[in-house]
Order: sequence, then C-alpha cells, then structure tokens
Amino acid sequence: MFDTAFQHPTSQEFRKRRKNETEKEYVKKLTAEFCISSTLHHPNVVETVDLIQDENQHWCEVMEFCPGGDLYAAIKKG
Repeated sequence: MFDTAFQHPTSQEFRKRRKNETEKEYVKKLTAEFCISSTLHHPNVVETVDLIQDENQHWCEVMEFCPGGDLYAAIKKG
C-alpha cells in the first residue's frame, strides 16, 4: 500500500467548518489545500498522501510519518 517512505503514515484533522461557511465552501477549501500540499515533493517537506473522512465524518489529511516530531516542537526544543 505505501512505499518505504510511507510505512507509518499519520493523519492530521483539518480545521472545523466555520459557522459562516457552507459545507460546499468548506469542502472546496480543504480540497484545494490538499491539492496544493500533495504536489509538494522535497526531502525537507512532509509528503501529503491522501484526504479522508474519519468515522466521525471529520476531514483528515494522511501524511508521511515524521519521526522527529513537528516543526513547532523542534523550534521549542531549540
């Protein structure tokens, strides 16, 4: 299913839909974000693999596992 780089994928939930945006607008925005992020291919950029809805109907991006943690944690650690 996944090649060597994607042996342990992870996911991140998208932001919740805002009260002033329709479901159609929300899905259009998250789809556009997914399309942009999935085209980025660089050794220093975490790969975006898929866009899914979880069992609670929340939209999530499936991404390459990054064993070192996220950028925010790395910056805080110094």
